[in-house]
Amino acid sequence: MKHVKAHLFLIICGIVAIVALAVWYFPIGGVREKTIEEAQKRHAQVKAINEFNNFTINIPGMEPLKGPPIPKITAERRKAMEEMKDKANRIAVEFAKGNRINRVTVQGDKVIPMLGDKAMPHHLPAVDATQVDPYNYKSEYERYLLRLALSLSGIVPPNNELGTLQAAAKMAVPPTAEEINAAIEAEKRAYSLRPEAKEWKDTNLPPERMTEIATRMISDRAVASRMYVAPAALQRRGFLANPLAKPSNPQVFESFVDCWLMTDIVRAINGVNADAFASRANPKAGEKHAVAHSAIKRLDRIVVGGSGAAAAAAAADASGTPSAGGLFLAAVRSGPTPGNPQMGAVAAGGIDHTRSMTGRTGEDKYDVVLVRVQMVIDPSAINKFIDQLYQQNNAYTVLNVQMQAVDPFEALANGYLFGDTQCVRVEILVEALLFREWTTPIMPAEYRALLGIAPAGPAVAQQ
Repeated sequence: MKHVKAHLFLIICGIVAIVALAVWYFPIGGVREKTIEEAQKRHAQVKAINEFNNFTINIPGMEPLKGPPIPKITAERRKAMEEMKDKANRIAVEFAKGNRINRVTVQGDKVIPMLGDKAMPHHLPAVDATQVDPYNYKSEYERYLLRLALSLSGIVPPNNELGTLQAAAKMAVPPTAEEINAAIEAEKRAYSLRPEAKEWKDTNLPPERMTEIATRMISDRAVASRMYVAPAALQRRGFLANPLAKPSNPQVFESFVDCWLMTDIVRAINGVNADAFASRANPKAGEKHAVAHSAIKRLDRIVVGGSGAAAAAAAADASGTPSAGGLFLAAVRSGPTPGNPQMGAVAAGGIDHTRSMTGRTGEDKYDVVLVRVQMVIDPSAINKFIDQLYQQNNAYTVLNVQMQAVDPFEALANGYLFGDTQCVRVEILVEALLFREWTTPIMPAEYRALLGIAPAGPAVAQQ
């Protein structure tokens, strides 16, 4: 007891300390846990600060920078981003320039449409409203289509007269039954003048001779042409059917678009066939490029515009009123516009994957045109054709390829000699983009209203 009294103060202090510790850690629930949690937070903050000081910033064109994003670094990053944006804009400008090559020419502040390498300044009111000459364009357009077809067959007409071009184009298909019968009748007449024929009173040719005449004519056509080109292979606008019809401004614009796209396809075909002729096995000196030497044997049809509904294109062409289904793939719309309450403005992005593989349907920067190419081809040359097409312009995308084997006996029965290669009949669906930066200045008012474009399109700057 004496000992307790002597150390009472110390004992009381100890008891108080023990009670304090018990109260701190046990009765007040969670104090210990909170202390541990705060310690962990402080540890995490210290770790974050260390990582922040060692932060690496990657800026294009510069070495990686370490440390916190001080104003100098953020300024460099902003500069780099602006340079990237400027480069993207320049690429877009160059892309649009490439898109208009061989389609329009820019003279000062005017954009002038072209047919082939010829500028056509007097055929659309958006270009020159004072000198529009649709009848002259009609003649130029028909001649251009015939020359384009002849460039495929390789047949060279003696002159540029319309009748001469039409006659030459007929040589790019097998002889008709009428032509074969006419040749047989001509030989019959010549045979009937021979003395022995008069004596025998027999003007009939032997059957084998008639077969020989037909075979020779079919063979001559196959040798005279680089490939067969069907009479309706190149799309022709309806106003050509009526000699007195005056093409409307939308029809002239649509026919320009047809020609631009068909010209690229024709050049791609010619490129494939030229390569096939140059790389043929066992070439002979002076040998003429014939159908048998070509990889693409026959062009059946090129259809420009619409989503595959030829009736829509025909209806639009007959009326002279443009139709989004007749030329451009109709874009996603977002309601009526002041200029055209029947059509909506193009929705941002213009993406609709139910329409095509890419989903592109058109937007404020470009319009989409679908093109179908039907032809008979060596199947090993299909990818070569696609490569050649991509080289013609920077805005083509092949969406679909369908093929079916060609029966050579059936083809021969119809007068087609394709050579020793097993061929396929292929249909290729192509998406083409036309940038409004250069199409709007030459676009007729009807099309501008249809697409919700301001009445006066901007001119393309000379670059």
